[in-house]
Amino acid sequence: MCSTIALAPSLEEEVAPDTAAFYRRALRVLVDAEIPFLVGGAFAHACFTGIRRSTKDLDLFIRRQDYERAAQLMQAEGWHTEMTYPHWLAPRSMRARTSST
Repeated sequence: MCSTIALAPSLEEEVAPDTAAFYRRALRVLVDAEIPFLVGGAFAHACFTGIRRSTKDLDLFIRRQDYERAAQLMQAEGWHTEMTYPHWLAPRSMRARTSST
């Protein structure tokens, strides 16, 4: 199971070091604020299938009631946030991106 594997040991092989640092910082902000989240997209796919694919973003699933607080924390870091599919009943996604992406 993925939870026993070290945090993305090959991340630097797949993305630029500054991007890896950004992804780790975004996750750390949520963990420190005790906001539950799920990682989706390419990183979740790689974790559960072992199949890696190139990605240029970090897909996070946040509970609706935590979205505003998470968005404020990300914006305080200087990052843009968006609720990609606001019409979904569940789950909601939030993508935090640097201003350069």
